[in-house]
Amino acid sequence: ALGNNRNNWNNAVDGLSANGWTNIGDGLQKAKDMIVAAGGVTANTYVVLMTDGLNNRPEPQATADADLQAKIDDLLASGIPVYVTCAGGDLGLQSQCAEIANGTNGFNADSAAASKLPENFIDFHERITGHQAIDSVYGDFAKIGSFSPKTFYVDEGSESVSFSLLWQNAAAGATMI
Repeated sequence: ALGNNRNNWNNAVDGLSANGWTNIGDGLQKAKDMIVAAGGVTANTYVVLMTDGLNNRPEPQATADADLQAKIDDLLASGIPVYVTCAGGDLGLQSQCAEIANGTNGFNADSAAASKLPENFIDFHERITGHQAIDSVYGDFAKIGSFSPKTFYVDEGSESVSFSLLWQNAAAGATMI
């Protein structure tokens, strides 16, 4: 519904506020409902879940746990994997996220350290597209002279190739040719 406009996405994320309640099962159900409304499950269907809190709704906790498990089982039966990253320090959060990913044949990436988020989303992209990372360069790119140009070979007849550039300083830039 937000389309391809980056500002729409940024505004939607900036508009979120924490209130202590987390209903992951409800979110997973909404994602599945959107998939069904868009035409149903295909070979390229998946859900990306990012959460900072343990599932604790609907109350009581036993109901929240049973509801989440039912949603996980339904996604597995529907063939919809969930790629999960958890950003937060709640005790048990990483375990819960791993259970959601494993229970849907998805993948979990730990983002307790916010600095890991960009790399984790690149990892999701690689796993979803079936592309593998073949090289990474880390360091101070202000001293670009210390890095030799990278050459990549793409097999003739290949249908796609992906390149990702990540940097920590939002004011900085990068160029790929």
